[in-house]
Amino acid sequence: MKMVSTPAFRVECAKISEAKTGETVCGDTVSVFENDENYFYCLVSDGMGSGEIAMQTSSFVADFLRGMLFRGYSKDTVLHVLNGLVRAGGAECSATVDLFELDLINAEAQFIKSGAAASYVKRESSIFRIRS
Repeated sequence: MKMVSTPAFRVECAKISEAKTGETVCGDTVSVFENDENYFYCLVSDGMGSGEIAMQTSSFVADFLRGMLFRGYSKDTVLHVLNGLVRAGGAECSATVDLFELDLINAEAQFIKSGAAASYVKRESSIFRIRS
């Protein structure tokens, strides 16, 4: 007999982005995905500055995090390695990270913020502020 856990929750979301006036690309990247361990992730990365360099930096951050989290690496390890990679590039670049993780089996959520402005979560009639 083989037993498997079935997710108790399903997440629906939408995303939209817009380039800064005068730019052709947006410096922000949004990535939404699930891994094989029944975790849902929503990641927002804001490349500092605007235009092509900001877009490349935020895209790199999002792609790296998605790839590593999808493979089951710990969030702490992934963020530590990512910080080293971005700094090792030698160029003046940085990006913020807003990472939301939801356990689709147990409904436990975690927020991780790095360099990003405060986020707000509404639960029933209460609002909670989450800061770096």
